[in-house]
Amino acid sequence: MNQTHNNALTLFKAKKYQAALEQLAQLVREDMNNAEALIMQARCFLAIQDHDSALRSYNFIIKNANNFPLAALGEAELVSGRLNTALSHLELALRNNPRDGETAFLSAVAAYKSGFISNAYSYINRALMNQFSWEDDDPVDFILQHVLLRSEYTDFEHIFLDVEGEIKEGKSPGHNRWFAITLPIFWFYTAPPGEEQKQRAAHLFQLISGESMPDDGIDGHEQLKNILYDFASSQSDARFGLETLKYLQERNYEHVARLVLALQLEHLKEFAFCFRLHPETVTDSNMRELIPLLPLRIATILMFLYASSDPQDQIEKMAQQNIDKDFLTKLLTKCFISYYQEIDHFKKQTTNHH
Repeated sequence: MNQTHNNALTLFKAKKYQAALEQLAQLVREDMNNAEALIMQARCFLAIQDHDSALRSYNFIIKNANNFPLAALGEAELVSGRLNTALSHLELALRNNPRDGETAFLSAVAAYKSGFISNAYSYINRALMNQFSWEDDDPVDFILQHVLLRSEYTDFEHIFLDVEGEIKEGKSPGHNRWFAITLPIFWFYTAPPGEEQKQRAAHLFQLISGESMPDDGIDGHEQLKNILYDFASSQSDARFGLETLKYLQERNYEHVARLVLALQLEHLKEFAFCFRLHPETVTDSNMRELIPLLPLRIATILMFLYASSDPQDQIEKMAQQNIDKDFLTKLLTKCFISYYQEIDHFKKQTTNHH
């Protein structure tokens, strides 16, 4: 190992990325297939927010896949957004090298992004068992900042804390994440009428759909009615459509939410394979067990429907609040639309996977 390599590594570990890049450029010039130098170089570029240069380094690895180890290839594909191959290459690298905590951690990120939340839990567990530690603004952290949206990053952090808590204190799984998913719903249901309720509804709407809430000109009740008319006239879901329409016309939104939730859970069984879950897991788990195993948006949607269908627990006390029916119907409508968009998104990813 030559002096330049040692210098580069020392600077890299000291987070002096700009200085490290000068040394790394020399190493890469000497040997274009120096995997360690290329990966360090790409991570330095991510660290200084030069994403184009980072992607150039990563794409070089992808183009010359045969010259590079699987872990480097998987990382390059993950950052370039090629999730399916990224996950299979990282999983393969991990099989070949089971004690590599960093590869286990990146496998968790790829699994999370693919919608395989239970795999993300177990890969984080493996990473921690192999002495991996995740610090803010570590080189690996810049990969996450690039790959995950802000809401996903926070969500992934909750999963990480849950696994850590389970290992250290034997806490029950999914505690932080469950709490984080239910909190915005609790805030909405306990908000005083008026501006604050509107803001919290808008925040929840954003979490459910990734969009901002439509203005007052759009009537949530009417929107929902049109969706249910489509169901009522379909061959397979006519009964659901007619029954739910009846409750909607009576403005019995609790029942509407309950029926929509039942339908979506039924469909979740059908598409469980998209999340590497067994249909039985959907059937046999209560919400407390199921929600933490699902991708963030789907988890939030089902949780909101569950809270709105007046289950006999805490939420009943908070739902005594005076909730604006327009916010409620807009949110229910969005839960309907967003859920199937999300299922579709993961279904496409899974079919590409095979």
